Amino acid sequence: MQLSIPESDAEAFWAYLGLGVLTAIQRQALDPELGIWTLALPKILERLPQQSELATIISEVFVQADELQLLSTLNPTAYQSVLQQMINQLNHVLSTSKDASWTTWQIDKA
Repeated sequence: MQLSIPESDAEAFWAYLGLGVLTAIQRQALDPELGIWTLALPKILERLPQQSELATIISEVFVQADELQLLSTLNPTAYQSVLQQMINQLNHVLSTSKDASWTTWQIDKA
C-alpha cells in the first residue's frame, strides 16, 4: 500500500503525524520509547521535506523524539516541558498552512 500526499500538503501531513504520536505519548497512551520507533526512524527522517524553514522545524522535532525515553527517565520535569514545546512547534507549523483545512484540527493539550 502506498499513500500519496500532494507536495503542497507534505509539511502539514508530517506535522499531524508528529502531533498524533507526541500527544499520545503526552497522554500516556504510548510509551516515550515509541518516539524512537516512529518519528525518529531513519527511513522516516529521510522522507521529510527539506526545502523550507517549517520543514526544518518538523525535522528537528522528529529527531528530538529519539531522546524522549531517556529524558523521561532522567528528568521527568524537563521531559514534560520538552514534550509540550515539541507539540507547540508542530502546532505552529500547522497554523502557517495555506490550506485552512489543515488548521481546523489542531490538537490541544488535555
